[in-house]
Amino acid sequence: MLATVIACSLTSAGQVISEDWTRKCIANRSHDFGTVARGAKVVHFFELKNPTDRPIHIASVRSSCGCTFASIVDPVIPVGGTGKIAAELKTRSFLGKKEATITVSLDQPQFAEIQLRVSAYIRRDIVFSPGELRFANVPAGKTQSITTLIHYAGSPNWKIVDVCSFSKFLTADLIEIERTGSSVKYQLTTTLKETAPPGVSQGQVIIKTNDLKASSIPLSFFTEVVSPIRVSPTIVRFQAENKSEEVQKKRIFFSAKNDFRIVGAVCSDTRVNVEISPKSKKNHRVLVSFQGNGSSSLRSSPNNDPTGIPIQFRTDLEGGKTVDINIQFD
Repeated sequence: MLATVIACSLTSAGQVISEDWTRKCIANRSHDFGTVARGAKVVHFFELKNPTDRPIHIASVRSSCGCTFASIVDPVIPVGGTGKIAAELKTRSFLGKKEATITVSLDQPQFAEIQLRVSAYIRRDIVFSPGELRFANVPAGKTQSITTLIHYAGSPNWKIVDVCSFSKFLTADLIEIERTGSSVKYQLTTTLKETAPPGVSQGQVIIKTNDLKASSIPLSFFTEVVSPIRVSPTIVRFQAENKSEEVQKKRIFFSAKNDFRIVGAVCSDTRVNVEISPKSKKNHRVLVSFQGNGSSSLRSSPNNDPTGIPIQFRTDLEGGKTVDINIQFD
């Protein structure tokens, strides 16, 4: 009978870890950025998972080529959790075909190294300015536009034929503003819609050209939409197995940049009571209570909706801003 032997080592806590544990940390150790424009902001995040029974600590990262800057996003990866390593191309300082090996050094749960690889072709004939569409700190319900100058120098027949966005909250308007000999300039105006939800997102806008050798060139975008009012928590949890008529109470915190009033709360469930201060201030503390009724069906709303019980808070902020929270049962 044949037996497979896996080499193992002991951690400081005496636990056994197989020497191939790092293979389970990351599935894809290489990334090809493809063809990118000079000046474009190009970043890839490698995601590492922790398959061990102890936290992983990333001690350092280093790149074999100055064309790529590597950084640690999450130094500590908890058991069962994930962390990230960022690899950013320096597209203003380097041109042509570039490759780099990123060495990730781990010192916990034991010393190990993981090597990651990136590659790209940085075109010298196409320049983006600015190199990223960065919509930062945009108030919810507002629009914002960014203008990008795209400059190409090469074939006199070169054209941009289309602009594609992978976000339904971005629109793009492209116009050719100059064509002289082998030089052509385009102005790309990208607009973040007022319907963009609060939160952070990132991705790419793809510039499509008639160049058969490199028909698609990415332009990265970052959006950060900020709600005028912040709420914590947005989900309030009560104990479901409360069959008595005991009253359970929870607090919800509301905050905004300017003074505001919470003018009312709407909830269709009579078991829910909300206590609101009538004062206008930047920070509010609202008390939500739930009255048990002696039944065992607390997990459902009056309409037997298993998703919970919604409460809508109305404020005197611009447009009568409303905030929705949800009551759920454990």
